[in-house]
Amino acid sequence: MIHKTLILFIAVLLTGCQALSHKAMTSKEAASFAAAQEAMNSGEYYRARKITEKLIEAEPESRQNELLMAEILEKEISVHKEAFEDKLPVEYDDEERRQMTRTWIERSRQLFQMKEYSEAMLAAETVFKYDAQNLEASELIDTIRRQVYKEGKQDTVYLKGMYRQEIDERRIRYKEQAKQLMEKGLLAEAQLTIDKALLLEPSDREANKIREMIFNRKEA
Repeated sequence: MIHKTLILFIAVLLTGCQALSHKAMTSKEAASFAAAQEAMNSGEYYRARKITEKLIEAEPESRQNELLMAEILEKEISVHKEAFEDKLPVEYDDEERRQMTRTWIERSRQLFQMKEYSEAMLAAETVFKYDAQNLEASELIDTIRRQVYKEGKQDTVYLKGMYRQEIDERRIRYKEQAKQLMEKGLLAEAQLTIDKALLLEPSDREANKIREMIFNRKEA
């Protein structure tokens, strides 16, 4: 789930991003910035990210470059989520998982640089939905946590909130779908759907009860 507050934050700051630069852009930098925006608006997110990465390397203190990267990553994640809306991470193929893993790691790093620690932590944790053993995400989480404690912000940074909410929303949707399929007599489809809910939360009592009801109807 993309955080609405962050999107608003990005949109507001992008409106005045020119004023946030530490120095005026050179004509070459301005051309690259425009090219990155054009690529982003055309859906060429990989190209947009690479151009913006070079801009950030050249001018690490430029807030507008950071905000452009954040917007690119938000759009890329939004497109991915729309494309894979009804799929569990375990149902993705290898290339889809690699894409999602890379995007969430890059988003986390950029948010960390912007000192958006809660969002950065949640983005890094989301990586484990697609690659449970991802070492880069683990190291990134440790880096964020150390910085949070260094700045004394541990009480204000919440962990796994968005991730938990997304799981809960998807579980509710799967349970409702399973009940509807069961009422229509589509028991095989209902079982597959409720199993998706149980993959997300094996201890879900309602989901287990629905699954038991499906099996009882199959045996009747």
